[in-house]
Amino acid sequence: MRSQPAPTTSSAGNRQARRKARKVTRKQRQRIDSAAPAAVPVGTGKLALAIEHVGSGQLVEAELILHDVVQATPDLALARNVLGQLLDKRRCHREAYDHHKRAVTTEPENAQYWSDFGRCLLGLQQADAAIVAFEKAVELQPGNVDTAMALVDALSSAGRFAATLPHLDKIIVSRPDWGVAHCQKGAQLQFLGEFADAKSCFEEALRLDPELIEAYFHLLQIGSAPPDEEAVIARLRTTVERPELTQRRRSIGLFTLAKLYERRNDHDAAFQFCAAANDVLNPLRSLDREEMARFVESLIEGFTVETFEHFRGAGLPSDRPVFIVGMPRSGTTLVETIVSSHSRVFAGGEIRKLPELATELRGSGSEALSYPRDAAKLDPGQLAEIGQLYLTHLGTLAPSAAERVTDKQPANFFHLGLIAVLFPNAVIVSCRRDVMDTCLSCYFQYFDEPGTISYTSDLEDLGFFYGQYKRIMDHWRTVLPTPILDVDYEEVVRDQERTSRRILEFVGLDWEQSCLDFHDNRRGVRTVSMWQVRQPIYTSSVGKWRRYEKHLDPLKAVLAG
Repeated sequence: MRSQPAPTTSSAGNRQARRKARKVTRKQRQRIDSAAPAAVPVGTGKLALAIEHVGSGQLVEAELILHDVVQATPDLALARNVLGQLLDKRRCHREAYDHHKRAVTTEPENAQYWSDFGRCLLGLQQADAAIVAFEKAVELQPGNVDTAMALVDALSSAGRFAATLPHLDKIIVSRPDWGVAHCQKGAQLQFLGEFADAKSCFEEALRLDPELIEAYFHLLQIGSAPPDEEAVIARLRTTVERPELTQRRRSIGLFTLAKLYERRNDHDAAFQFCAAANDVLNPLRSLDREEMARFVESLIEGFTVETFEHFRGAGLPSDRPVFIVGMPRSGTTLVETIVSSHSRVFAGGEIRKLPELATELRGSGSEALSYPRDAAKLDPGQLAEIGQLYLTHLGTLAPSAAERVTDKQPANFFHLGLIAVLFPNAVIVSCRRDVMDTCLSCYFQYFDEPGTISYTSDLEDLGFFYGQYKRIMDHWRTVLPTPILDVDYEEVVRDQERTSRRILEFVGLDWEQSCLDFHDNRRGVRTVSMWQVRQPIYTSSVGKWRRYEKHLDPLKAVLAG
């Protein structure tokens, strides 16, 4: 009889623990003050004490001391850098940004400071800026393999997959026996659709390191089963129990086991390993339901029929952007691949610029003006500037000959009001899929950037988030002056050509046969659907949730409520 994953703590308990961990109590503040008496110098003495606390795992204490140090000695670069790292650990990247920037400005020849700045920028989803920081670090310290790999991550995050390959080849030349480098090269080839070469890289990585979890994970992503499945399952079950594994690697191993058991139609075991993987990720993901509900409410209050009337004629006339929105795993990558198979379209992928601009808009208001609640009070000149910044960014991604550029950032459904104001002629395509299939598919996926998707590791959070998604989409359909094309995943699967023609007509393009043969599209794709969208249409994912129905009561209960 197969042993099953050990029981995990409840999702509600995990949420409470995460919220409690983010708070610094008055007693903690008093303990810090007593641990750092006034007799200790404010500068390097307190800094040494803070670093000692970091070494012993007392991160809250260290952070509080470092705030005192940088306030008293603002140009102490080491203090700035260490504080920035601690803030990054808590995903407070915006607060960390100023400290990292001050550190590299004060000591611009310090490669480590540039490297840490790059990691902060990646946390802020500013991949292009992170590339600059890592390139500077590599220039200052060319032999540092960790920094070179961080540069590869940044290039990959920016969708520049081919640009990673020369750096990876250099790393492999210097360390030919390092399985991680071969695995990373395979991942980049995978994003480029070069699956045969990617498979060779993953197999070489496993030859060098048979316990490299990520290589098994990637092989399954490209539809390639390991040669000795029983032995692989046994090895992975042992490996995921090792205490030295990071949360990220343990979760990847558990997701890999879930996929292996799913391939064997052992759905109970598959779900248990999937649940265990998500429980490991829970500390890294924290959906604040109250904050999410308030944000959606502020969108509804801020973007009304009157708001759009107020801004009529104020937007930019460009019809170049094609926004493809929806829940993750709802078919956004499939629809983008169909559209971008047209000769006049460039696939932008999950462009992060609009959410970044919207976030800056939220942070730029005074106490008297809060976005999005006070959207109608925004300065038209500021909005025009934001729109132009977005179009300029598209210009850096796409060739000038491309008449349309797709942006398939799924969560742009939050920003449809802003899109309608900025680009009244833009195309908006909304992807939909059966709610249970959507949520189950999210739950079974490992997402590379858990900080940006905070709800997929908890079934109740998934149900709540879906409810907020539906709530705001219902609002947009009521008030938005810009038309929205709804595309159901099941409709694409059932009648691919008719649905594809309808999408192309809505985008304003003539039909091309290449859109029907979308699986031959060789563009780079970095989503969990990268292998699926290079296969002909298949129907096996429709109604998949029924195989796991008995495990989904928490999701059903929230959706019903």
